Order: sequence, then structure tokens, then C-alpha cells
Amino acid sequence: MKRILVLIGLVLVVVPFLACTESNLSQVQAQPATSATNSANNHQITGSPSLTANFIDQVLARAGSPAQGLGNQFIKLSLQTGIDAAYVLAIFHHESAYGETGVARGSRSPGNMRCLDLEHYGDTGTWCHCEQPGNCYAWFPSWSAGLVATFRLLAGPLYAAGGYTTIERVIRRWAPPADNNDDSAYIGSILQDVSGWRASA
Repeated sequence: MKRILVLIGLVLVVVPFLACTESNLSQVQAQPATSATNSANNHQITGSPSLTANFIDQVLARAGSPAQGLGNQFIKLSLQTGIDAAYVLAIFHHESAYGETGVARGSRSPGNMRCLDLEHYGDTGTWCHCEQPGNCYAWFPSWSAGLVATFRLLAGPLYAAGGYTTIERVIRRWAPPADNNDDSAYIGSILQDVSGWRASA
């Protein structure tokens, strides 16, 4: 009888202990997955250029872009502003197929930007052009000038200098849903371009 009581007591002690240990192990095992998820959603636009000028020229040439030949300027502006040129190239791709579609064919704006203030962007020669009331974009005298403005805007207080340093945060402000944009698709397009280019550069 005593032996039976002892066995029952051991069961009552060991089972809860094992259950608690299993629960703790599950939590520990789940933590790396959470960290990986957070890391995957944190793609910094800031940093050194991750593509070469020659690679960028090849991308633009293959696309038949009117802005082809600007690879060196992409890298120069990337080094000056601290914005990785790969993300600017990907925005250019998504916004207008490298200048082949939409308003960018006339505006020469790689970022397809809305009108900019002349105090900070007047040196680029930009002006405000309205296709119709309330639908106005920044136009530039050359693709080179438009590229300067795109890098400057991304590096400035509205974006990187204001704490918007990940492509996820940038795109939600750059192309807000209120303007009929699909942010998830936009971000996915950017990440696909950048990861593919880096893998093959």
C-alpha cells in the first residue's frame, strides 16, 4: 500500500514538471522564428550601393530605358546621400518600367514624384505640371536632374532623415493607399528586384 502511494506521489510531481518543461521549450523554439520574421520585414534603403554602375547600365539598356547610361550617376548619388542605389532603381522600375510608361515619359522623373518645393529642389530645374486639376507631378529638364531629386527626397526629412529607413515604411508614404496604390504589391516588387539583382550582380 505504501509503495502504491509513493508511486502516485511521484506521478503527481513528475507529470506537471514535464508539461512545464515542454511548454518552455516550445517558447524557446518559437523565438528564432519570430526574430526571423521581424528581420525579413526590415529592409533598409540606407547604406552603400549594392549594385555597380555597369550592372545598372545593363539593366537600363536591356529595358530600352530613355535613362540608360546613368549608372555612374546612380552610384555617385548613392554615395553622396547614403541611399542604396538598388532601391532607387527598383522604384524606377515599378513606377514607370524605367521611364517607358505613364507620366514619367514626359516628366523624366525616376520616382514619379508629386510637385516639389523650389526652395529645396529648384536647382534641379523642376517645375510643377498638372495633367488635370489635382493631378500634378514634378517634371524635370533631364533624367539626370530627376535622379538627383529622387535621391535627395529619399535621403531627406520626409524619409531617411526622418526615420523612414526601411522600404516597407518608405513605400507606404511614397505611394499611399489613398492614391489607389497597392502597397503590398509595390513592396513585393521592390524586394524581388533588389534580391534578384544582388544575387546576379
